[in-house]
Amino acid sequence: MKKDGKPILVVEDDVELCNAILATLHRAEYAPVGVVDLREAMFKVKNQRFSCVILDMRLRGSSGEDLVDFIRDRKDVPNNDTPILVISGFLDKAILEHIAKRIQGALVKPFEMTALLQMVEKHAK
Repeated sequence: MKKDGKPILVVEDDVELCNAILATLHRAEYAPVGVVDLREAMFKVKNQRFSCVILDMRLRGSSGEDLVDFIRDRKDVPNNDTPILVISGFLDKAILEHIAKRIQGALVKPFEMTALLQMVEKHAK
């Protein structure tokens, strides 16, 4: 199935997992961009339009929650309505309650790449 090279931002500080996700998305004919920290992710979502964002909730020195708020609350971000798909080994109730209406899907680590790909195919616009 042709994906027309839809750009997808992958925000994951585990470089090995980030590379595995990028490789999976490349094989599925998406155009993924990987970043490993919040600062770089904020720069990317402010300066490039994405079909969806795949986001780890626990980043070194910061929280994925901050990126969700940045994307949804700022008017100068061209990704205000971009689907956000969360991946995390730790999805606690307080975080989920805060972001539940602001994200489109979530997977708990470890997850199967096929499950991630299905979620991307469902939500990438």
